[in-house]
Amino acid sequence: MKVGVGAVVSTTLRNAEPEFTRLKGEALSMLGKTEASEVCFRHAATVAHTQSARIWELRAVMSLVRLCQAADLQEVYAAAHTQLSEVYAWFTEGSDTLDLQEAATLLGGVEMQNVASLPHP
Repeated sequence: MKVGVGAVVSTTLRNAEPEFTRLKGEALSMLGKTEASEVCFRHAATVAHTQSARIWELRAVMSLVRLCQAADLQEVYAAAHTQLSEVYAWFTEGSDTLDLQEAATLLGGVEMQNVASLPHP
């Protein structure tokens, strides 16, 4: 029984890794640790992508875009913005959710109905 519970806890923590890592990046950003927070956001996005955890991938990339804006990281911003656009395009519904509304704002107000017509990855 202990092994079964341990496996569930381990799997749950692994599944939540992208969000935990993103939140660590947010905390580091508040402490002014730009490079460390960038690493966390990139890692969170990569793990979320690997897990097909699209909403956590979206959140991680949004955090990276916001960091780039706040820290004036021009060389990183363009790639992060493109990545956000690609992740955002995956969503074909749910435009009323806070995450997708925020992503649209970060992308410059792209309308959800325009994204729905894009090819689905």
